[in-house]
Amino acid sequence: MRDIRRNIVSGLIFIVVSVLYFRGTFSFIEISRHSEESKFLPRIYATLLFVTVLTLVVKSLLAYGREKRKEAETEAKEAAPAPNYPRVAVTLVLIAVYAYLFSKIGFISSTVLYLAVHMIVLAGGRRERVPRILVVSVLTALGLYLLFGRVFLIPFPYGSLF
Repeated sequence: MRDIRRNIVSGLIFIVVSVLYFRGTFSFIEISRHSEESKFLPRIYATLLFVTVLTLVVKSLLAYGREKRKEAETEAKEAAPAPNYPRVAVTLVLIAVYAYLFSKIGFISSTVLYLAVHMIVLAGGRRERVPRILVVSVLTALGLYLLFGRVFLIPFPYGSLF
């Protein structure tokens, strides 16, 4: 990483040097009628220096970006919690039950029930959150019903409850 930074800094310095060197070729004094030819080779050197150093800087910036991504991925892997397989299994079961109940008891009832149970499971069963979870579940189900059923006119299957 340190070498990459050195390459970037030294490359930027030499870009400035190459630009100044190229600019300096315009101040050559004409001694003979061949003075344009005497400016030609220094301009080629300045251009080659500029292109070479620009290539170094671009490659170093790309390498710096790759190093940063690797560091971020390493930190993310170290900080990532282990998957909670029981919750994943409960979620899959809840989705299957929701799909079954959807046609039996209707959209609103099954959605309120699914959302409430799923949020309680994800909250770890904390009793102080249950009233808020129930309110959010009811409002979400009603909001979705009004949006899709009344605004977009998408019919929902009616069950025995709603």
